[in-house]
Amino acid sequence: MSTTGCSITGTHDPTTRDPEHPGTCLLRGWLVLENSILEDGWILVRNGRIAEIGSGPPPPADVAFDYRPGYLAPGLIDIHLHGMEDGDAGSAEGIRRMREAAPRHGVTGIVPTLASASPAGFLRFLQDGSAEAQRGLRGARLLGLHCEGPHINPVMARGMDPQCLRPPDPAEDDELLEHGRELLAIMTLSPELPGSEELIRELRQNRVVAAIGHSAATREQIRTAVRSGASHVCHMFNAFPKREREPHLPDTASYCLESPELTLELILDLVHVSADQIELARREAGIDRLVGITDGMRGAGLGGGTFRMTDGRVYRIGPRGDCRLVENGVLVGSALTLVDGLRNLAMHLGFTLSEAARVCSTNPARVLGLADRLGKIASGFEADLVALDRDLRPLATFVGGQLVWTRAHESGSTASAA
Repeated sequence: MSTTGCSITGTHDPTTRDPEHPGTCLLRGWLVLENSILEDGWILVRNGRIAEIGSGPPPPADVAFDYRPGYLAPGLIDIHLHGMEDGDAGSAEGIRRMREAAPRHGVTGIVPTLASASPAGFLRFLQDGSAEAQRGLRGARLLGLHCEGPHINPVMARGMDPQCLRPPDPAEDDELLEHGRELLAIMTLSPELPGSEELIRELRQNRVVAAIGHSAATREQIRTAVRSGASHVCHMFNAFPKREREPHLPDTASYCLESPELTLELILDLVHVSADQIELARREAGIDRLVGITDGMRGAGLGGGTFRMTDGRVYRIGPRGDCRLVENGVLVGSALTLVDGLRNLAMHLGFTLSEAARVCSTNPARVLGLADRLGKIASGFEADLVALDRDLRPLATFVGGQLVWTRAHESGSTASAA
């Protein structure tokens, strides 16, 4: 096991920010850059942003953190998670708890996700997200909200409650877009449903990512969705027809794979998606189209337990981190955290650490239209960073140059069971 730690010098407190005297913060470690690892590297942070990077003797700073021989990587960005630790997307308080938990797992930006909800439930979700956003920067950044549904093909419901699924409705969707004007980032829908083409166009006009998911669309329906503005795929290979089980349905996942305009979410727990499927996506689509996600549920990061979904159904976390409904064993999500996914890519699936960081940081930022300020270690970017030991486990997490979590001060956490 790694014994990587941290030494700290200086007197400036990096957990507070004084706009009059912002000070400087220096971080040292092996830098995980977009295409390489910079050994004996350093990052100089000024006023929340990366001012300089380099290797060898560093410049002076008010405070310095030395994580060598550990790594410094861009903070992880999870754009599809329903919960984490004792929080979930079912309330403003639950979203706050997700933001507070995320840095313990190297995550600096999240997009809370809600599924299986009524029209009123989705509106309340947007209102809760807005209320939490007003609290400012605490824990991980709230980078938007993801509505997984409600316009989902019932044939591909899988873990969703079929009673909550319905085709697009212009009046309902206009209200949703109005409420989500500042925060709605992604909507997942089935493009084969009547009215989907028009909705995709409207989402694009409102700068909302239209994601294809829970779908049995034909090749032509996928191409039509892409022409209309769809640019993303919700949990690739999951909730799409299985050739061996549903040979009568279209091979929708393959049609998404062959569409270069689409980025592809991959749940990196090695349960939802196999190592062979991840290798297929890497080979056919290339690294830059792959987006690591968790599809995490309440209880993720806690090691086990029984919990309630936001729609009231009860699930249990299995030995591989798989979340399954107690009533019928249906897979509904994961207890994965994104640093676990990063570790799977880099230690078990043959990805370099730089490639794994692109999948879990750089590419998610690009999906959200934030690639000019988040997701990589480069001058001018926000200093959202995670320090990792040689086993790729978090040592510390920085958001906007502020130390928001460190392993040295970890006190643990618990969640109440269902």
